[in-house]
Amino acid sequence: MSRFSRNAGFTLVELLVVISIIAVLTAILIPVLAKARESGRTATCISNQRQIAAALSMWAQDNDEMLPPADTAWQNLELTPKLLVCPTAGKKLRYGYVYNAFLADKPLGDESFEGNEAHIIAFADAVPGKTVAFKRADVALRHNGKAIAAFLDGHVQKVVYGQLSGYHVGTLVYKPVPFTSDSRYTAIMKPEGTTITRVGPPDYNWVTHITSDPITDVPEGSFCRLEFQVNTPELPFACGIIHLMPQMGHGFTNHWPEYNTRISLWEWADYVYHAPEHYNTRSLYAIERQPDGTVQYLVDERVIYTSQSSTTAPLNFHFNGYRIGSEVRNMRYAVEQ
Repeated sequence: MSRFSRNAGFTLVELLVVISIIAVLTAILIPVLAKARESGRTATCISNQRQIAAALSMWAQDNDEMLPPADTAWQNLELTPKLLVCPTAGKKLRYGYVYNAFLADKPLGDESFEGNEAHIIAFADAVPGKTVAFKRADVALRHNGKAIAAFLDGHVQKVVYGQLSGYHVGTLVYKPVPFTSDSRYTAIMKPEGTTITRVGPPDYNWVTHITSDPITDVPEGSFCRLEFQVNTPELPFACGIIHLMPQMGHGFTNHWPEYNTRISLWEWADYVYHAPEHYNTRSLYAIERQPDGTVQYLVDERVIYTSQSSTTAPLNFHFNGYRIGSEVRNMRYAVEQ
């Protein structure tokens, strides 16, 4: 009998093994369950926004095909409170979505839509305290770094921050970069941008550093975009943005590698990326500083690199012509209104 009594319970080792197995299973299952819950919340959010977009369409049809004004859009749609709650944000956020101010008081067939309603956001996830999106920062990226958005044609999809301006959230006002000509270079400012050409001797050795006139309308911590084209791809150049405090720069150059057929990226004062793509005079180069200070480099609107060095300090724009005749054109910047 004593022999059976000794085998009736678990040993300490066996208990530890069972506990370890449970711990491992828990570690595996908790992220899976959390992901499943978020998938459910996402599905509800998509359904909510699809119904809100349908309500917008019906309201416009009943009101001479005019879209509601920004200040009364939510009252006009007369939606149930449950439909306005994004389950990921929770019930504490009474208005879980924002109405795109770009649409306010416009007819459904407005010329600015260019017949491309599938690329115009009507509603999106809201940051706390916002009911209307006047700029991209009014949209919340709470679904694994993305926002869910309903478009004017009624479809719903996830979007990333960099896509919002292309979908007409936030108004980008472009201005030519202000430069003052001197003996080293000429600057021709036009509405579509500034053309900068090196015409004179270098500052030292063979380098000519050219910094723009003061930029006063790009506040600290704001979004800013610099874009330009290269008119002399056979000559080395550098072009970018310079943050004044602390000193940090971000830009494109074809000076490195030494053969001038590919673009490299520099950050004060090191090279961080060598793009494998060739470039030509039609390529559009852009540098975007986001409100959180991160910087993205784009070629023909495609992000090729995201900076690991960020700053929200004030900035100026920079051009470096390494040879007489080095030129960039259509150099302009955009701030978000």
